[in-house]
Amino acid sequence: MMLHRVASKKSVSQVAREFEAIVQKHKFGVLAVHDLKAKLKEKGVDFDRECLIYEVCNPQQAK
Repeated sequence: MMLHRVASKKSVSQVAREFEAIVQKHKFGVLAVHDLKAKLKEKGVDFDRECLIYEVCNPQQAK
């Protein structure tokens, strides 16, 4: 697992769009996107921050 954290003044949705475009440009695919705030809300936990967790894979490297 690798954690990459970057601060930005952009909206979460704008960062997400740009991230997904860059991932594809580098021949990675998005396997899943986890919305932490929504998932915790489902479990009855208040979490005020926006947080998206991406699972990405480069199939050629994985092979």
